[in-house]
Amino acid sequence: MTTTSHGDTPSTRTGTKELRLFQRAVKALAKKQAERHASAKALSDAIVVLLRTPPLQREWDVTVPGKWYDRPVSEPNADWKEVAETPARIPTVKGMAYYLRVPFSCLDSQLVGLANFRGFSEPLTIDLSYCEQLTGAGLVHLKGLTALTHLDLSGCARLTDVGLSHLKGLTALTHLDLASCWQLTDAGFVHLKALPSLKYLSLGAVGIDGGWTQDTSSALRDAALAHLKDLSALTHLDLRRCKQLTDTGLAHLKGLTALTALDLVGCERLTDAGLAHLKNLTALSALDLGDCEQLTDMGLSHLKVLSALTTLDVRGCRQLTGAGLAALREALPSCEIKR
Repeated sequence: MTTTSHGDTPSTRTGTKELRLFQRAVKALAKKQAERHASAKALSDAIVVLLRTPPLQREWDVTVPGKWYDRPVSEPNADWKEVAETPARIPTVKGMAYYLRVPFSCLDSQLVGLANFRGFSEPLTIDLSYCEQLTGAGLVHLKGLTALTHLDLSGCARLTDVGLSHLKGLTALTHLDLASCWQLTDAGFVHLKALPSLKYLSLGAVGIDGGWTQDTSSALRDAALAHLKDLSALTHLDLRRCKQLTDTGLAHLKGLTALTALDLVGCERLTDAGLAHLKNLTALSALDLGDCEQLTDMGLSHLKVLSALTTLDVRGCRQLTGAGLAALREALPSCEIKR
């Protein structure tokens, strides 16, 4: 993707709307004394400001194959609107967010054009989910994309720890999905330390071939969470089906006090002692403990201090009793407990 060329005249360095405003302003100078600039220098200064004003609209050659969508920045919950199939020349406008969905069949070599997004300034989402041929060689082209806010790499079966190293420097990145990337190991998550703006992180079923197989020996372990403890902006953390995760791992989450949603469904090695590590997460409003079969009423007692909790899912937690749930409901009357 490359921008169209810009010359040195007002007509090319600014949009047509700005040019019309400039022309009307010049005409007004000859008509109304009160609207005239006080001096030639004031007029020249005004023209310099105009010429330095970024265009309201720019056009880009998007060379990466896929579909291009947009929606207003002011409406983050609105549906994305499809604009065009790419490759194509795409106009962008200030105040809009943009989303590129790349096809599952995409190869590393087809992502070369991502490097041209380095001049992009509007919020950008890139969806590479389930691109099963994607490797770290493709992610090299993400370097320098300072407008990238959302990146979906879920289901990228060939992505390894080395590939995550190419995410360094994506300082605007707030959402990252690595779910079901089965070749990632605990060591690879050290590279996430360089992403201080992360608010949403999904590591569900990381290290599990296919995401749902019976072989969980290489699943994410406690050591991975040690690399997350300084991501203080995190509000949503998905650790579902991390079947090797233990109580020790949850201790690394103590400092993530901005967390509002934590998904631990299917983390079957967690016990009551692990829930004690969640006491500091006082902003937590949604907690999923589904299928954590070792939890008992004693574990629930650790959750009574989470006054912001509005949703708790304990379906599949077979050792919990009616008495334990009743005690928790009494302590947290505003919390919906799903069983």
